[in-house]
Amino acid sequence: MSRKLLHKTKLADFKDWLISDGWEIDDNNGEWQVLRARKGSRFLAVYDRFNTKEHYTVQGKDEGVIRAYIRARKGELKCEQK
Repeated sequence: MSRKLLHKTKLADFKDWLISDGWEIDDNNGEWQVLRARKGSRFLAVYDRFNTKEHYTVQGKDEGVIRAYIRARKGELKCEQK
């Protein structure tokens, strides 16, 4: 699993971004899973880990989704600053 990708304060915004991108939010599975989503046959899970205080983690295959969210939000901030 990758570490330090999604800050804990950004979970609600990330969930909204997923929904706007066509993902469906499912019920969490297990005590460490904080978000579970699917888009077609693709599955995404975000986990809380006992040794990370500020960030959530995802499996390596899902890093691209988190990075796309971060890029999208940075792009919005640049547009607002102009």
